Amino acid sequence: FFGISAVVRTQRSGTGMFNQRSFKVNAPGAVIATQSVTADDEDGFWNGMRTQLEEGNHVDDTDRIHSCDNCGVEGKMERCPACKTAYFCSDACKKEYDPFHKRWCKSNHFADAVEKDEPEFAAWLRKHGRQAVVRDADVARMQDKHWDMEDMYGKSVYAPQLPEYSQEDIDRIKSRKEEEKEQKKQVSPFERAWRGIEIPTDLGAECDLYKWKQSLAFVYLYLPLPARIKTQLKRKVVVLFKSRQVNVLVNGETFLQGYTLQEIVPDECTWHIDTESDILEVTMMKLWRKDNYRTGGSNYDTWWCRLFCEDPDPHRGLPEAVIPLDKPPTSYFQCPYSY
Repeated sequence: FFGISAVVRTQRSGTGMFNQRSFKVNAPGAVIATQSVTADDEDGFWNGMRTQLEEGNHVDDTDRIHSCDNCGVEGKMERCPACKTAYFCSDACKKEYDPFHKRWCKSNHFADAVEKDEPEFAAWLRKHGRQAVVRDADVARMQDKHWDMEDMYGKSVYAPQLPEYSQEDIDRIKSRKEEEKEQKKQVSPFERAWRGIEIPTDLGAECDLYKWKQSLAFVYLYLPLPARIKTQLKRKVVVLFKSRQVNVLVNGETFLQGYTLQEIVPDECTWHIDTESDILEVTMMKLWRKDNYRTGGSNYDTWWCRLFCEDPDPHRGLPEAVIPLDKPPTSYFQCPYSY
């Protein structure tokens, strides 16, 4: 309880009852006095004790006896203007002690701000090297950035500042929300899912027919199925894998067929259909991959610049999804084992 310098306790004569009051005065320390008084004299005693404390016990810090931090002599000292915790008897002692003192001599701006009104609190901050004593409510103020120096020490009432919007701002926010709502209605689940499939730069490619990307061990193929195929038709979608071939059949007919750039492991390849977007997602394990290189090979040889050796369906005339590089990019060696 900083700033409370005196605690006075009284006992009413013949009652055994005690009463205690605290005074905020400029006394250098806690002064405790106990005295038996009558009920009629109690108020007079309080007033007299307060006057005595305020007038008789006031000690200015400049008049206190301190010892020099360098030579140890006692007397009136000059306080360090920066940290205000070290005292020196002369400039010579201050200069001699400076190599040691400068290591921990730091200004405490919080203590300087409250020293005039709360000197005991300021001295405590400097003694313990604290910049401030922060409560949970103060943390909330600082996080919201609604605080200042007075607010830090409880000298102002904290009230969250509500955002201020003009009518024009309110209309613009409302209009934007309505536009976003309409856009969501206009975009189909397929378009939303298709746009959400991100292909890392130089680790995959896309064309009008499919998208693909790769990691150090797997290749991922994303293929839109025929527009809004029926549920029973989804059950007739089959994906067949061979060591260098992928064949997608829809209702018994070939929908996509191609020869992969390098060998894959058919038994480790999987596929599934996203029921909302009708996108077929195929995962293929590379035969030559990280920690499973061909003789004399390395990660350099596991990179694919394209998914298929040739256009899966040349009659469509669709562009191939090819990475326009002749060697693996640096990002390939830093990508994860699998996504």
